[in-house]
Amino acid sequence: TPGDSHANHVAKEFTRLYYHILNDNPEYLHQFYGQSSSVTVSETQEDGSNLTVRADTLDLIKALTLRMFAEVRVTLTNCTPQTSLGGSIQLMVSGVMHQKNCDEERLFTQALLLAKQDQGYYVLNDTVHVHSRSSSWKVLNFRGEESAQETTAEVTKDVPTPPQELEAQKETTEETQEITEPTSPIKA
Repeated sequence: TPGDSHANHVAKEFTRLYYHILNDNPEYLHQFYGQSSSVTVSETQEDGSNLTVRADTLDLIKALTLRMFAEVRVTLTNCTPQTSLGGSIQLMVSGVMHQKNCDEERLFTQALLLAKQDQGYYVLNDTVHVHSRSSSWKVLNFRGEESAQETTAEVTKDVPTPPQELEAQKETTEETQEITEPTSPIKA
């Protein structure tokens, strides 16, 4: 159908540009996002729990994406687009994150909602899940060595529970760190 053809074209061009910037210039990745955008990243830990980080301002998004992708190279294995409400396009992407200075790699799944704007699209919602792998590399290593700039993100650690124990699920804990980088959005 014409809608599917358009969604496929947008998905192809978006992923080509987005992941090229992610791999080569992650300091500019925040330019794909807008004032109302949000990013959620979760990472499965070795013990099966999930570490989740949320960013809902451009400053937080810039700090989070730069911190996550500065030392990572991403290879895509699949991208499935779907037309959504109001002309937006939902993308489901999967691939492999490779740590640049070693042989470590992690599988990931990413859901992106591309919202229509006057000229093209921007990322309204971005949800990334980094899958577990018997590896010492932690993508969301906020407790490790700090860079020269402080980074802020809402961090929660969720312990998964079997479906029969959902009513006994524990509350998540939250930790906050501070972000200080200003950004200016440029839409892709």
